[in-house]
Amino acid sequence: MKKTLCASMCLALVGAWWYVRFHAATPDSAADVPHVPPVAGGYEVLSPNGADPNEYVGFQACAPCHDSICKAQNASHMANSLKTVAEYQQEKGVLPPAKFYDEQNDIRYEVVASGDQLYLSAAWRGRSAQAPFTYVLGSGLQGLSFLHERGPQDFQELRLSFYTKAREWDFTGAQEDVRPESMEQVLGSIEPGRGMRCLRCHSTLLVHDGTKLMRNESRFGVTCERCHGPGRAHVQAAWRGQHVPIGDRPFERAMQAARSATEFREAASRRDSVVCGECHGNDALSPNVPDFYLSRFPIAALPQSKCYRQSLGKLLCTDCHDPHSNAEHDDMSRYVRVCLVCHGTKNADTKTGSAHLVPPPVRNSCTVNPDDGCIGCHMPKREPVYRGIFTHHRIAIHASDESNDP
Repeated sequence: MKKTLCASMCLALVGAWWYVRFHAATPDSAADVPHVPPVAGGYEVLSPNGADPNEYVGFQACAPCHDSICKAQNASHMANSLKTVAEYQQEKGVLPPAKFYDEQNDIRYEVVASGDQLYLSAAWRGRSAQAPFTYVLGSGLQGLSFLHERGPQDFQELRLSFYTKAREWDFTGAQEDVRPESMEQVLGSIEPGRGMRCLRCHSTLLVHDGTKLMRNESRFGVTCERCHGPGRAHVQAAWRGQHVPIGDRPFERAMQAARSATEFREAASRRDSVVCGECHGNDALSPNVPDFYLSRFPIAALPQSKCYRQSLGKLLCTDCHDPHSNAEHDDMSRYVRVCLVCHGTKNADTKTGSAHLVPPPVRNSCTVNPDDGCIGCHMPKREPVYRGIFTHHRIAIHASDESNDP
């Protein structure tokens, strides 16, 4: 009897705790959201413009309701595209020291390890200089480039990168043909704002204390709130059993207010061009840019596709790409299935293609191979950046003899 009574009391206490924890709680500040201490004063937000760090809660606060999505996204390349050098080496392994010779400029480079830190040393014309590797850019799928934090809001992209598949150091893309005029340029790019642009595309939130980046208050990598917007109000509302949309962008309001599939896709297309285009596009890119270089910018290339034009601008990035997981680089079948929704034969298996696309009444199949091989022919690989391979997103009939030379 006593055991039964004790068990009942324990269950009652657990039930009461559960109710208070998940139903009665009504957090009113960032400090009330799990894992999110408030950001102290005296900071400056470098990215996004005008953001309030206390509105950002991190993917950990999203996970209780979106566990599987958060796990997948947190393991993705985008979420792991910016780390300190110490973080990267603790998680992924030590990067190898090396010596590298720039024969064209007679510069001798050396990557030197000291504890969990790396340094780039250079000797040129009787002078020498050294810079620490501060931040690692990239997931390691193709390679890693590095920033040196020289001073307040001054980030230099170093001239050597590490190419993971070959396990070797080589020039950073766009710096292979540099003719240095100073030791500063020997170490890396001196283009104003270049390093800051790199950081913005590889992060969700950047907070600065006037001297350096505030690592704990910043959100490195592209995570939930980079695309969906700050999540504090949404998380707090969920605790109260209410729903508050994440973010307040016009296209998000338009998607929620859509009265038809057409209206929804129009708003979603604007969302993709804005959200994805922040890093995968270039607003200043001319339509007359050589097709070879256009492969570097998917958001600029896609609208030049006949597929996109005939969809009246409603072909979405998310028709092919799940933003919460990695793009597929070996097995193209998931992308081919999307093509076949509109271009396949009657016998083509399109059941697992995009859930959003609606096939037209008349199929217009390929005369070469109507059921397979779409991507290799119509979205070929190009190398518009030194040792950088990109899939061309101008879906078209490309010249088969197009080389990597412009």
